[in-house]
Amino acid sequence: MSEVKGSNLCEPLDQLKGTHGLLLGQMRKISQLVRELQQSSFDNEWDGKWFELYQHVVMFFAHLKIHLYKEEHFLFPIIEQYYDDDDNVLLVMDHEHKTVEQKIVQFMETFEKRKTPFSPIEALSLLSCIEFAYTTLIDHFHKEEKVLFPFAEKHLVECEKEKLSSKMNIFK
Repeated sequence: MSEVKGSNLCEPLDQLKGTHGLLLGQMRKISQLVRELQQSSFDNEWDGKWFELYQHVVMFFAHLKIHLYKEEHFLFPIIEQYYDDDDNVLLVMDHEHKTVEQKIVQFMETFEKRKTPFSPIEALSLLSCIEFAYTTLIDHFHKEEKVLFPFAEKHLVECEKEKLSSKMNIFK
């Protein structure tokens, strides 16, 4: 049986919400590296900082993909029946997922394909992909926590919460 925790969310929704904190922690480190690269000159540490940023982004993206999979394949299909046809909440959420994924993949692929050091313009342009993904995710997580998760908690019946929980537990 799914239980309501201190956040007033059932276990699977609370688990998704909890992942937001972990992902945001990773994104803060990435954001810090982005700022350092934006403010630094092209010195000997430049390539090392870029590689460190790349490593953090790759690890973050692996965790994010699992989180997005859980939402898109488990949560969204269960709650879509409760939204009105003209309500685009899930479409917006899905679009934001795709946008964030696209920006992160753009960063990773561009980094992986480079043969020469980035020019200052190329570097700033590439870093803007990560900045955009970060700001989109902050807003996206806020909407999920304030709108989507409470909506799901209110409308899902117990057997749906249990089904969601059992599907999500596959990833534990």
